[in-house]
Amino acid sequence: MKKLLITSLLAVASFTAVAGNATFEYSSVEGLNGGKDATGYLIQVSGTVAKNLDASAQLLTTQTDGTNSLGSRVELGLTPKLPTAFGSLYTKVAVGEKLTSAGPKEYYSVEPGIIVRVNKDISVRAGYRYRAAFNSAIHDTTRTERLGVSYALTRKDSVNVRFDRVRGDSIQNSWNMAYTRSF
Repeated sequence: MKKLLITSLLAVASFTAVAGNATFEYSSVEGLNGGKDATGYLIQVSGTVAKNLDASAQLLTTQTDGTNSLGSRVELGLTPKLPTAFGSLYTKVAVGEKLTSAGPKEYYSVEPGIIVRVNKDISVRAGYRYRAAFNSAIHDTTRTERLGVSYALTRKDSVNVRFDRVRGDSIQNSWNMAYTRSF
């Protein structure tokens, strides 16, 4: 756990020096089938490391309504992109750690998707994320369908609204609002 946390913090510090952007996100999570509602906060920095290849580091913290229990995840990812005539195809591949009182739980995720630019200020993003623990005895497998819209306020500032439909070991829907600053 400490190794990934230290690596993530170093990545965040490194990306800050050469980052393409930083994103701050708020999530309103609706637990379904008896699951608790929650609030999430995400900080992500990312940058281009090669043509059509981005790297990212993020920290997500959630607080469960009613119990106020906290959960955190740290994650490092690579996202190759393929520009096409109708949009940009991407596949984010990431590894991370879910930090719990019972100890860390390592996981991986794969998210293919597409970003379609509607005009110079608006783009639409659709993706599908599969996330699973490396250890099959840990029940942390989810499939997430996501759809978002981004609006460029300026050349360096944008806002985003995204809906996530999560199924698997967690069953929930979430609305996510984000602000991104490019450097």
